[in-house]
Amino acid sequence: MPTSVRLEIGQALWLAQTGKKGAKTKPLTGPKEFRGAKVLEIVSDDGPNTYRGVYTIEFEEAVYLLAAFQKKSKRGIATPQQDIDKIVDRIKRLHRDRDTPEGNAVIAVLLQRKAARRTEIDRQKELKNDPKRK
Repeated sequence: MPTSVRLEIGQALWLAQTGKKGAKTKPLTGPKEFRGAKVLEIVSDDGPNTYRGVYTIEFEEAVYLLAAFQKKSKRGIATPQQDIDKIVDRIKRLHRDRDTPEGNAVIAVLLQRKAARRTEIDRQKELKNDPKRK
């Protein structure tokens, strides 16, 4: 992918991690696994080419990037079925892997890191707003 596309998709993923949604991000529609706006799509154009990044915000511990690809089809705007199938398979695998002892251990570590980041952000906000520091 071109650098500009990687940066745009990366920026949108960063926004998702902070609870926001990028301007070129929209819910992906289709199979039941996508319902409830849990799976989102970032569309990025680079000249005549269109690229997509697909991620899920379904889980508290992390934003999971499910796929990133160049849209090859020139007919319509729909995501090609083979890419939809790959995304559905990755969602199912993510659910399955999370339910293992190893998956639970990884989730615990991710949640600890998230809590530590939140604590640091809150501390920084307090320092910034502390009237004694002004």
